[in-house]
Amino acid sequence: MEIYVDGGIRRGTDILKALCLGATAVSIGRSFLYALNYGQEGVEHLIDVLKDELKGAMALVGITDLSQVHPGLVNTNDVDHMIPDTEGHPYANWRPKAKI
Repeated sequence: MEIYVDGGIRRGTDILKALCLGATAVSIGRSFLYALNYGQEGVEHLIDVLKDELKGAMALVGITDLSQVHPGLVNTNDVDHMIPDTEGHPYANWRPKAKI
C-alpha cells in the first residue's frame, strides 16, 4: 500500500518523520505557494532550505540515505496508545533488527 502525506509538511524534519512512519511521498504545497511570491529564486531557495534541513535531520538520527528510514527513528510515545495492538498492523509490530 502506498501512503502519501498531503498537509502539515513545513520543514525537512517533517519530511523525515513522515517517511520514517511509512509514507511513500509527501506533498509540500503551501510553502511553495508562499515561496512563489518571490519568483523562481524563492522556490529554489525553499528547495535548498528543505534539502539542508532534511540532510541535517538525517545526520542527527544517524542515517545517510532515505532507504535507511524506519519507525524506530521517531519517538511516538505520545500517540502509541492510539495504534491498535493487532497481529497484522505493521507499525505496532515493528522492532529494530539486531546488529551482530
